[in-house]
Amino acid sequence: MKNRHLIFQAYLYTLAFTLLAVAGVSLFDLLVQPAPGLHRQQSLSDGMLLAIIALLLLPALGVWLLQRRRGHPGPPSFDRRTLAAGAFGVLLSTLGWYLLNLHNVTLITEQSQLLLNRIKDSAEDTLATRLALIRRMAERWENIGSLPSDSLWQQETGSYLRDLPDLNLLAIVDANLVVRRSEQRQPAATRWLEDFLAEPQRRAWLHAVRSGRSAHLSPSQARPGDPPQALIAMPLSLPGAEGWLLVASLAVNDTLHRVLGDHLGEFVFHVHEGELQLYASLDSGSPDHSVPVGAQPLGLAQTPAWTLSTHLDRNHMYASGQYLALLVLLCGLALSFFLMVSQRLAWHAQQQAQRLLEQQQYEAAQRRIMGMISTLQPLEQILRELCLLMEQGNPRVICSVLLVDDSRQRLTIGAAPSLGERYNQAVEGLRIGEGMGACGSAAYLRQPVLVADIANDRRWQGLHQLAAEEGLHACWSTPLLAGDGALLGTFAIYQRGPLQVDTELEELVATASHLATIAIEHRNILAELERSNRELQEFAFVASHDLQEPLRKIQTFAERLQSRADALDEQSRDYLVRMSSAAARMQALIRDLLAYSRVATRREPFVHLELDRVLDEVLQDLEGTLQSSGAHIERERLPAIEGDPSQIRQLLQNLLSNAVKFHKPGELPNVRIYAENQPTGEWRLCISDNGVGFDEKYLDRIFNPFQRLHGRQQYPGTGIGLAIVKKIVERHGARLSASSQPGRGATFRVTFPASDKE
Repeated sequence: MKNRHLIFQAYLYTLAFTLLAVAGVSLFDLLVQPAPGLHRQQSLSDGMLLAIIALLLLPALGVWLLQRRRGHPGPPSFDRRTLAAGAFGVLLSTLGWYLLNLHNVTLITEQSQLLLNRIKDSAEDTLATRLALIRRMAERWENIGSLPSDSLWQQETGSYLRDLPDLNLLAIVDANLVVRRSEQRQPAATRWLEDFLAEPQRRAWLHAVRSGRSAHLSPSQARPGDPPQALIAMPLSLPGAEGWLLVASLAVNDTLHRVLGDHLGEFVFHVHEGELQLYASLDSGSPDHSVPVGAQPLGLAQTPAWTLSTHLDRNHMYASGQYLALLVLLCGLALSFFLMVSQRLAWHAQQQAQRLLEQQQYEAAQRRIMGMISTLQPLEQILRELCLLMEQGNPRVICSVLLVDDSRQRLTIGAAPSLGERYNQAVEGLRIGEGMGACGSAAYLRQPVLVADIANDRRWQGLHQLAAEEGLHACWSTPLLAGDGALLGTFAIYQRGPLQVDTELEELVATASHLATIAIEHRNILAELERSNRELQEFAFVASHDLQEPLRKIQTFAERLQSRADALDEQSRDYLVRMSSAAARMQALIRDLLAYSRVATRREPFVHLELDRVLDEVLQDLEGTLQSSGAHIERERLPAIEGDPSQIRQLLQNLLSNAVKFHKPGELPNVRIYAENQPTGEWRLCISDNGVGFDEKYLDRIFNPFQRLHGRQQYPGTGIGLAIVKKIVERHGARLSASSQPGRGATFRVTFPASDKE
């Protein structure tokens, strides 16, 4: 749908720009008229093009107005850069169309002028030749001193008529304009001469010719149905023939046809003498179908003024030039249309990329905040980062987070990095209630509160002055509610101008409120866990003390009875041994349980540890056990790490104790301690033995508390040692694994991250 609106709007703009551009160049052409001969035809073409564009534009505008009237959303508006590109493309296309038309007109005009000049020269030469021939004939007779004999007359006139096809008649006219001799091609020529001599104007012209000594060409005359002809007249100066004339009728059409020939190109040539058309190279039909191109006067001093003009069939050469220009215009407009569409799509893609980048940055910031939450960063720092994130994503707003205090009656500042100190101090301890500003009201109503005008809102009574000093105009506060509906605080955005709550702002506020809720709930849960851990630690300590005290008394009384064992029978002594053994096992179990719980509750900061030195201390503590079992220890150099000293010591002690304890009967324990480097940069602490081993199908059980694979009588213990090792390994971000086969010993591996090796 958006693409359809985009194409529709680009179509509207293209037509509108074209209408303006064509109107502009048409006005320019009308004022300047660079080619007057063809200007009328050009103007008609421009007007027709304007009409076509208007016909295309008006329906589109009608559809657009109808859509707006029905309430349909209009097409997305184009940005200025896209409109400028489209207008520039349309302007270039229109200028190209106009310049091509102008070039076509100029080319036609130049061709016409060249032909007119050539034909004028040729026509004038031909007319001058005809006049000269008649003059020479008269001069020959004058040199003889008399008129020619009949035979000579016929011979000479016959030669002229034969060699000059455009001459129809030769005659001698006396002073009274009576034909004395004549020779013609056809009788019609004689009738034409008689008509000519009968007209007073023509007779007056002949009388005027007698006064000179040169040949003249008369104005043309056409009989109905016959082509126009003109008369060449030359005065004769002969004894006894004063005032006589030698005349010849000239077929003007034939003369001009011989002059023009068949090499006229696409032009139509007309020759006029006043209103009389003497010649037309082709039948141009109606004047509406031909376009005048150029004109040139033609004539000699002894001839009437003729006008030679060129015309062009508008449906032929000139139209083909227009088609080329129109094709250029249409292609240019299509390119301009696609340019606007592509520019808009490129702009849209750029906006999408920018929004995607902003969204990625916003999501990265959210992940950073979630990382701060998961890494137990201070709540105040998390909320501050959240407010800054919101303000960076929307520079128009200022954010604050208020937290519910322990009394659950007031709000305290959680974060407000962009608000002034005086304002924050005034808001600190704000009472929760309706009419206590936007935040107090939102916390009380458990729903968002929008204050569009703080200065005139009664809920801000007492805070108007401070809000004015901060330049705050509007506020939108959202309550922060826990999963069980408990109030955690409020998230508020302020603006120093009118606040427009749109979908994008609603989503940003919802996301920020959700993150703030997670951070506050996480802080509360951690506080509750810390309290529970402290209580559990206290309970474990008290429980171990209270449980071990009766056990110590039992052992004390058992020792006293042991000193009097001689007075007891065999069964009583057996009961006494069992009682002492059970009390010892109970003490060991309580001690191991206390150690297991302290892995999570009594944590010391990680420090730089030399594992070789820690191993030395562990071996010293186990010296008695190692000597009594005859164990052999093989060790290699171990790297240094960052860790909890007491827990790493506990880990080594438990693994070594198990390696020594679970040896095969009749075989001395052999324990090897070494390190392995991994291609990934990690390294392994390995402890292997030659003991009884275990079946690896029980691998998922041996690290759970109270899990034993061997009998208590053969291998005493509580079954918690490996569970303690697993918890210590997890706390140090390492991994614990083991491999073994029954009767072939076992190897336990602790894989530390690369950053832990130094």
